[in-house]
Amino acid sequence: MDQLLREDGLTTQQAALLTVIDAISEPSIGQAAEALGTTHQNVRQLADALERKGFIRIAADPADRRIRRLATTAQSDATWHRRSDADQRQVLEWFDQLTAGEARDLFRLLLKAQASVRAAATSSKRRSDEQAS
Repeated sequence: MDQLLREDGLTTQQAALLTVIDAISEPSIGQAAEALGTTHQNVRQLADALERKGFIRIAADPADRRIRRLATTAQSDATWHRRSDADQRQVLEWFDQLTAGEARDLFRLLLKAQASVRAAATSSKRRSDEQAS
């Protein structure tokens, strides 16, 4: 994946963070770290690199200026839109050896993981909102 993303100056970890940011919609650094199963420091380093490259902006939360929120930019959207068809073909090639049953199992597990990520982000946001109150 790093090889595929290299032409756009991205790493797999950075792409994963961009995906989380879009999925959660302006998460805090802590929420993104929880969703990715990593540390606040690691997400901050990834976010700083993505901001320098123009893929995200890091802004203070209006309700609590200590919290930093992450949002993707038009540059990020344009990059993923341009890449979409070729990336989808590549991913399909990676999984073309799966049987129909294996593909269903994988899809079910990915949906389960997605639900878990969303639940963690919602829980983390709720805690952040409660602490800010």
